Formats: sequence, structure tokens, C-alpha cells
Amino acid sequence: MEEEMKYTFEQLEEDLGLGHEIEFVYQGEKYSITQTDKGWNIMKFYDYETLQIFNNVMDLLKDARIKSKQLKDIWADVEVTTIF
Repeated sequence: MEEEMKYTFEQLEEDLGLGHEIEFVYQGEKYSITQTDKGWNIMKFYDYETLQIFNNVMDLLKDARIKSKQLKDIWADVEVTTIF
């Protein structure tokens, strides 16, 4: 039986730094991290009240919150579904 490969927070940091965008599930809810002309965004799918905008990847990784928790603190419980 193969052990599931975990997508680490370090891999997230590297992929976002290369300009990739990510979709993931946390506690049964879908989220996305995308880049727009306004900066780097993170939000729950179709819920613009959760939209957070950051000037760069490092600020997003450091300051973004999901349910009041930092990304690095919840990342072990995230399931990455798509990397663009």
C-alpha cells in the first residue's frame, strides 16, 4: 500500500513563489489562493466576505487567516485539490 504524499507548507511557499495558484479543502470547505492585478488573494469558494488580499506571497503566507488560524498552523489538515 502506498503512503499518501503530503503537500507541505514549504512546497506551498515554493509553488506560490513560482506564480502557481492553489485550490484546497479545509474542514469540508473549498478555498483558493490566486493572483490578480490587486495582489495575492485567499478566500473560501463563492464567499467574498472571506476575501483577503495581500501585496505578495510572503505576506499572504504570514498573515492570511482561515477561521482565525494562520495557514501554517492548519496546513497539516488541508487537502490540496488543484495546483495551477
